[in-house]
Formats: sequence, C-alpha cells, structure tokens
Amino acid sequence: MAERSDAGLAFRVVEFGSGSYEDAWQLREELLRKPLGMRFTLETREADREKMHCVAEADDHVVAVVLVGTNEDGTAQAGSVAVQEDWQGKGVGLTLMKFAEQVAADKGAYRMTLDARVNVLGFYRKLGYRECGPEFEKVGIPHRRMEKLLG
Repeated sequence: MAERSDAGLAFRVVEFGSGSYEDAWQLREELLRKPLGMRFTLETREADREKMHCVAEADDHVVAVVLVGTNEDGTAQAGSVAVQEDWQGKGVGLTLMKFAEQVAADKGAYRMTLDARVNVLGFYRKLGYRECGPEFEKVGIPHRRMEKLLG
C-alpha cells in the first residue's frame, strides 16, 4: 500500500528529497524540534534516506508525517510523528499511523516499535500499542518504548 485517500486527505509514502519530503521536514522541525530549542542536523537528514516517509496531505500540503525504518529482524521503528496543530484531534494521526503500519507490514515487518513521549501514551494505546520497558529520557523529555504486533 503506497497510497490511500480518506475524507479529503491523501496518505502516501513520499521520496526523500521531494517537495513533500521538504514540507514534512519543516513540519517536524516546527513541531518537534523548535519547541525544545533544537534543530535537525545534516546527520539527521542523511539518516532520513533510509526511512519511509509516510505523510497525510490536504490540497497537496503535508499536514502530518511519520517516519518508518525497517530492520532485518522483521521489526519496524516509527518515529518523528507530527501533526499540524489545526489538524490535531481530527483522527489524522491515527489514520496516518494505521497507514504506516500497513506500509511496514507490506515490507515484511511483523512488529512496530516506537519511543513515545509520556504525554501522548494514550494516543498510541488507542492504536493497540503497549509499553514494554521503563520510562527513560530522550531529548530532555520522558519517553516509554512501545510496541505492537502487525497483521
């Protein structure tokens, strides 16, 4: 599944370096990094080459993003989940995560893991993720590792 439409939104995997990738990069920068006083680095950008960039678009504008990396052991790792503020609370993030899970499963992954900020654990629980490990600090924020079996 490389693309899907739902209620005026398009969910798709975009290519590294494309215009939609650049829009997603900017969304991640604004919502995930700037509030912490951080900026993405060139190394972060290069690491993006190896990941799938799943986005939700409205009128050809990226409104949500999640990155998915796949591992040889059959697991996928989701990260950098961001939803534009005026699209939050409308189910866009939930639908995008389900799309990303399907993309990962289509690539052979049987499990998805992620490091969730503690303040959004409920969001991932709604999707069927469960905590699997102690709380830890990442970028100065409490996180928990979560996982879900796919398929």
